[in-house]
Amino acid sequence: MDEKASVLKKGKKSGRTKFLVLDDKKQTWFIVEADSIEGVADKARKDGREPRYVVEERFATRV
Repeated sequence: MDEKASVLKKGKKSGRTKFLVLDDKKQTWFIVEADSIEGVADKARKDGREPRYVVEERFATRV
């Protein structure tokens, strides 16, 4: 089973990924769901934020 089929089987939104984004202006983190890192940056800028760092959620460690 390929990755996309696996994601769809789990019931997630058509392969979209969650990203953690640091807003450089406010020094806050927020979550954006998109298909790519470029899409995340575009979404953040449209919301009036300044994306500085973008991390795919699965690579982040929750403490």
